[in-house]
Amino acid sequence: MPAFLNGRGGILNFIRKLALNAIFLVLVLVCIGIWSQFSSTTSEHAARGALLLDITGVVVDKPSASSKLGVIGRQLFGASSDRLQENSLFDIVQTIRQAKDDRNITGIVLDLKNFVGGDQPSMQYIGKALREFRDSGKPVYAVGSSYSQGQYYLASFANKIWLSPQGEVDLHGFATNGLYYKSLLDKLKVSTHVFRVGTYKSAVEPFIRDDMSPAAREADSRWIGELWQNYLNTIAANRQITAQQLFPGAQGIIDGLRKVGGDTAKYALDNKLVDELATSTEVEKALTKQFGWSKADNNYRAISYYDYNVKTPSDQGSAIAVIFANGAIMDGEETPGNVGGDTTAAQIRDARLDPKIKAIVLRVNSPGGSVTASEIIREELAAAKAAGKPVVVSMGGMAASGGYWISTPADYIRGRTQAPSPAPLASLGVINTVEKYPRVDWRPHRRRRHVAAGGCLQHQSAAAGSAAADAVEH
Repeated sequence: MPAFLNGRGGILNFIRKLALNAIFLVLVLVCIGIWSQFSSTTSEHAARGALLLDITGVVVDKPSASSKLGVIGRQLFGASSDRLQENSLFDIVQTIRQAKDDRNITGIVLDLKNFVGGDQPSMQYIGKALREFRDSGKPVYAVGSSYSQGQYYLASFANKIWLSPQGEVDLHGFATNGLYYKSLLDKLKVSTHVFRVGTYKSAVEPFIRDDMSPAAREADSRWIGELWQNYLNTIAANRQITAQQLFPGAQGIIDGLRKVGGDTAKYALDNKLVDELATSTEVEKALTKQFGWSKADNNYRAISYYDYNVKTPSDQGSAIAVIFANGAIMDGEETPGNVGGDTTAAQIRDARLDPKIKAIVLRVNSPGGSVTASEIIREELAAAKAAGKPVVVSMGGMAASGGYWISTPADYIRGRTQAPSPAPLASLGVINTVEKYPRVDWRPHRRRRHVAAGGCLQHQSAAAGSAAADAVEH
């Protein structure tokens, strides 16, 4: 045994030093990551080239982990494989707009192979920024081995779209679906008591039906159909073709593919969905001719969206508070992907009491949720308005049910400009459910008994049902 390990004290001392060294090494790596994030990359890079818009994951209004320290942590320790990377819609748009005025950025390359998508208003907003970039005289190119519907939507804003000779543009339409449990609950002898206000309040239907109600089908068919038509019209205008030529329907696509022997890439080219079929080598050669060659990167000159340093305005003087309500509205504190009623109300209150804050913008992208949490937010927003601060609500992909409820005190509500009105305002109403489960002794020799004060803890009675219905009506 080495001398420094002799005795119990020597072993403990060795373990202590090893642990301290490991912690020190981790801190060094974190410091290196922070330094590289905050200081290494600048928009005024020496070589002129393209902004590579290589978005990975999904686009959301507000990422769950939006801080740079969160990004560094994912880079150092890895991200969970079952969680998509989230990208801020407003960061993407700000990056494109800054690149438009950056003399070292001479174009944009859309490499969207890892892009999963986003809601249609978000895609429209990014597309608007890309169109502004093009109008400045700088080109936008899209490259891809294949394009999903979301990827192709953004690619359609490019001056030129390249597609691999073995690729395809996958256009098939939009759909919504759900599971229905009534037969299952009947077999389990579970009774569901439903209290509902609102003809189109369909969230409770899975518990009381085995299929979609006519009212729900009417509402969903309308907004899904209008979303799809808006999608087609936007791309058709970008590509300067008709919506019918872009998507002739299932049978039209089948007939078109038969004419070209099933060659999906040639079908896309013949119908002007893309501009050129090219291998990755051919695309690289064309982009090198446009932007030049980088010996350091061994590729055409470009800087990734994730490396491009966006300048943030200095925090001085008066300001407008932008507060996000992104996700389902829940009671209590905010959790990733959800709106916390207490958290959001506290943010609005802080903005109301801060003399530097001259106005409040509430960005809503929510399907609704808890009535009590929604009311807490609504009351606080009304208090801000009563205090004399202008309140504006900006609606994103959805402002349904509680999402619309919390918006009502605003001085001005702005919805999306091109998408249909029923989608963001769907599912208006209130619901409540009470389940009655059968008495089942899962273990024959163990039984649970209880004594309760108050009828609400007993089996559902007519009086309790009446009280619940009155609460929903209120």
